[in-house]
Amino acid sequence: MAYYVAQALVQTTLTIRPGKIVLGGSVLNTDFLDKIRIEFTRLLNDYVQVPPLEKYITLPSIKNNGSATIGNFALAIKRLQS
Repeated sequence: MAYYVAQALVQTTLTIRPGKIVLGGSVLNTDFLDKIRIEFTRLLNDYVQVPPLEKYITLPSIKNNGSATIGNFALAIKRLQS
């Protein structure tokens, strides 16, 4: 599974060149993230330079899916104001 996620991240990197990729969701943990980074490095094969992977491919800074909750509240506020 990490291989397929890494493929998507490589394509995103080559197409969009984001400054950071934040992966979230309840099934993602640090062990799986490490596997994704390993596959990403292998697939990218130094084709382009990216920041250190610990900073480039990360987990959300808000734990327990809090980023989604905050985003949902922001969307609700926006909807109420329109």
